[in-house]
Amino acid sequence: LSLPTGFNSKIKAEVYFINTKRFMGLKWGTQNPIMMRDVDFGNIRLRGYGTFAIKVEDPTRFMKECFGTSPIYRVGDIVEQYKSSLIQLLTDVIGESKLSALDLAPNYKELGKNVEAVAKEEFAPLGLKVSNFVIENLSLPEEVEKILENRLVIKKHLLTLQR
Repeated sequence: LSLPTGFNSKIKAEVYFINTKRFMGLKWGTQNPIMMRDVDFGNIRLRGYGTFAIKVEDPTRFMKECFGTSPIYRVGDIVEQYKSSLIQLLTDVIGESKLSALDLAPNYKELGKNVEAVAKEEFAPLGLKVSNFVIENLSLPEEVEKILENRLVIKKHLLTLQR
């Protein structure tokens, strides 16, 4: 079409390639601590990190909602743009779980599944799907860890005295 018109055709086309495979092992982490009210320790701040996977489920919607006419939009761009939304969802899930700080660790898998369920609703309008949300660690503040260590020392000391 271009040769007869001197490469100045009235018919213009743009081709976009959208990879619809699942991108796994993407990292998330809290820049600022997550505030949490705990029954035993009062208000505490948690820091956390982990991984997740993301996939383009609806390429047309994704193209319209996320990148429009940008010439290149990489996975890293998606992660940077939506990582804070995921952490916000995690914060909500932790708050709604009403678990104490000491009960969070045994429930990482359940909390991750809850984040995925909430993320499904949040990211579907963008054509994206979040899966494999893994919480590798939620760390307690140093003050709380010291209190726990002191409790263990006292408990060991009491056991020694009882013998």
